[in-house]
Amino acid sequence: MRKRPVGTVTFLFTDMEGSTRAWEAHPAETQVALKRHDDIMAREIEARDGVIVLERGEGDSVFAVFARATDAVAAAWEIQRALRAQSWPAHVSMRVRMAIHTGEAGADYRGPHVNRAARLRSIAHGEQILLSGVTAGIVRGGLPNGSSLVDLGQHRLRDVAETEHVFQLAHPELRSDFPPLKSLSNFRQNLPVQLSSFVGRERERQNVRALFDSKRVITLVGSGGCGKTRLAIQVGADLLEQFPDGVRFVDLAPLTDASVVIEAIAAAVGVKSEQGVATIDALIRDLEGTRTLIILDNCEHVIQACAEAVLGLLRSGEGVRVLATSRQPLGLAGEVNSRVPSLSMPESTASSSSSIARRRRDRASP
Repeated sequence: MRKRPVGTVTFLFTDMEGSTRAWEAHPAETQVALKRHDDIMAREIEARDGVIVLERGEGDSVFAVFARATDAVAAAWEIQRALRAQSWPAHVSMRVRMAIHTGEAGADYRGPHVNRAARLRSIAHGEQILLSGVTAGIVRGGLPNGSSLVDLGQHRLRDVAETEHVFQLAHPELRSDFPPLKSLSNFRQNLPVQLSSFVGRERERQNVRALFDSKRVITLVGSGGCGKTRLAIQVGADLLEQFPDGVRFVDLAPLTDASVVIEAIAAAVGVKSEQGVATIDALIRDLEGTRTLIILDNCEHVIQACAEAVLGLLRSGEGVRVLATSRQPLGLAGEVNSRVPSLSMPESTASSSSSIARRRRDRASP
């Protein structure tokens, strides 16, 4: 068994686009296709001294690590070539998206560089190979024959503080006609930039996202400082593709006058006041027929005004949803309240923290 590289390593993250739908509609064909997919992945990754981290892959996704960035890029290129050369079952489209990023890692392969690689993969499209700016700088002189790098510019990644300079691996044998990347930069949104990674809350995130399939108003309820705002921002980022007309964040904390709640919402949505037209009516008119998520943050000190505003917003149509954060519910019919407890440290984070502390003690020992 090949030894896992540590130190400065390069991560290759892949997954199959549309695999959930394929499994549900054509399970037998999908199983056959994924067996062939797995064989190709293993062959090409191992041929270039890469290691597949089995315990970190999920379903059709692959988590591979390389000691050399050029090997990771060569493996990705060969995998895409091999996948394109196959004849796949009629109802299974084998479109695999890939991301490559280089950074420091220990044997457990946890930390910010792994997170960045995963977030980079999430903005790619099927058959696309994306490289981070770091990796692009390393491999520029050692690309597969006939390959080049396409500069896709700076992009905001979900739950990553700094923007990422993203490149696409191009070759005449690879697909090149992709839609815009699915990064925060390419969606209609005004979510605040976060200065640290989002940790934990996975169950709460999933629950809130699922509620929006059938509910229109969800309020995250909890004590001050428990993490309601951060959770709401993360859920908003998770739902960007479901709300193509916008995810709009409204910070109500600075307001001292409840009468300007509607104006604050209008400003976030981009609706200008019109003479002789009530602001709520202008908002409703602008939002009609759209799929828009409005996040009202810190409602508790203007709770009644928020409740009235939400009632007005809901008149815009079924596509408009509201996610509120408050120390108390809005008190609306049909509102779903999701309690947000104080954040406890996830087991993996606790383990990582203990490991860091232990290494510091070891370095301090004579």
